[in-house]
Amino acid sequence: MESKTPTTQKPDAQPNWAAIGVFVAVVLTAASAIALWNGVFAEAWQHYATADEPVPKTEALRNLTWSMGTIGAVFAGFIGLVMAGFRTISLHQQAKVAETDSKFSEKKHASEAFATAIEQLGHDDFAVKLGAVYALEALAKTADDLHGPIFETLCAYVREKAPAPKDDMLDTKIGLRGEKDIKSVI
Repeated sequence: MESKTPTTQKPDAQPNWAAIGVFVAVVLTAASAIALWNGVFAEAWQHYATADEPVPKTEALRNLTWSMGTIGAVFAGFIGLVMAGFRTISLHQQAKVAETDSKFSEKKHASEAFATAIEQLGHDDFAVKLGAVYALEALAKTADDLHGPIFETLCAYVREKAPAPKDDMLDTKIGLRGEKDIKSVI
């Protein structure tokens, strides 16, 4: 029979948002600059360049300055949006890393608690042993991946520390209690 080895799937390739964001900002800024150049900026430059127009040179210079300032503001706005996008992506990645670290820390804590409880099962004091059993029970309820190993360990511990009596001893003990023979119940 052919055995299939589990394959790990790689996450889908993510687009390079930095390059896309910068490209979009440059395109939008260029489009805004062209629109302003052909509109207000062209008119302001024309008034500033020609002296025989009725608009004084100071007003033409003011219009030219406002036009260039508008282009700069649009560019700065688009760059701000791109940077906000980078920050959002970065925060999302940090949140994923923090979640992964949290899961790793939780598993590490469960493993350490398991090891400590197993160690306490071998202690001489009965109260420590009982506490270890309760700790393992609580750990089995919270750590799904340790559920099986915990109960296998507890079963092995009970088999070694309190083995079942032999058949003849079992009949004697049951007879002393006044109960029916165990074999007739089964």
